[in-house]
Amino acid sequence: GTPDALLLVFRGFDVPILFAQGDAEGVSSLIAHVDEPVVSIQARPDALQVILSRYQMATPRVMWRMALDVEPPLAARHACDTVSLGPRDLGALEALYASGSSSGEAPDFFHPSMLELGLFRGVCEGDALVSAAGTHLLSFEEGVCAIGNVYTRGDRRRQGLATQVTSAVCRDARGKGLATIVLNVAQHNSALRMYEQIGFRRHCEFVAGIAVRRDRQAH
Repeated sequence: GTPDALLLVFRGFDVPILFAQGDAEGVSSLIAHVDEPVVSIQARPDALQVILSRYQMATPRVMWRMALDVEPPLAARHACDTVSLGPRDLGALEALYASGSSSGEAPDFFHPSMLELGLFRGVCEGDALVSAAGTHLLSFEEGVCAIGNVYTRGDRRRQGLATQVTSAVCRDARGKGLATIVLNVAQHNSALRMYEQIGFRRHCEFVAGIAVRRDRQAH
């Protein structure tokens, strides 16, 4: 039957991701089996309080999970052409993201395997990437992908480039048969309006952040 609670631990990255939702009593029985000293929490509010009885979250962020419920728009008039990015473009992509490191604006959840296994689009000026978007996770078997790693270089903003590359990734995903296209964004992020203009709608609220198990804090 339908479970009252779901707790999922994904260990594919340096810090495991802990996702939880559902009935508090059910989550409580599940969290007792999680031993990771540090996790990246993504939890619905109904499950968060139970998790915080076991983990301490330093800087929680209130997020929207959004889903694309329309066909992604075609490139806008006067827009730059986007190019498909692959493993050969890793250096250029890392250079683009590094340009935002000092200001804290660069994507904080990029791994080279995402470029190899996912869908990425960019806008180039000469040999340099000035804007890019891609996927965090993608499953052709499940027909779903999560958009992420969206970034435009500081001196090329307010030209619609982020809209172009994000829309292009969404069109590529639809063209490959991915019916469910989602993304996560902080509720105060100015990009929220852009995602809504593309066609993403707010699906649910959740809280995200790095957390340390309470019995490990002294260590």
